[in-house]
Amino acid sequence: MVLGGKHEEITLVAVPETRHNEKKGIASMLRPSRTLIAFIVLVLLIVWCSLELSACDTCVAQQKAEIAASRNLRRHVGGSMGTAKFEGVGWGPTERSAVTNCCYWGRRQPTGIGVARSRRGQYYACVLYR
Repeated sequence: MVLGGKHEEITLVAVPETRHNEKKGIASMLRPSRTLIAFIVLVLLIVWCSLELSACDTCVAQQKAEIAASRNLRRHVGGSMGTAKFEGVGWGPTERSAVTNCCYWGRRQPTGIGVARSRRGQYYACVLYR
């Protein structure tokens, strides 16, 4: 191309194609990234699992109380203690007395309590503690 007597060369540069419906600006900046979404999902999963584990202590305690009641066992059943570190077992003529007769009752914080009644009418309890 010649402009004012000078010969200049024009170079064409390829420009990447943009989408017409793509919005730029604040809206695109506020859109959550995949990494952020994955992080939020992970945190929620951890919270949900921790709630499930504490609920599981009650399930474990209930299963142990039912085993003790079905076999008329006046001792520890054994096996898993869920997330607990201590376990107390007790028995008595009422649900309340079975629980209050458990070792560590009133001295440690319970994480799960299970009570079951035997065929003979005796109550058996298992309490799991932190």
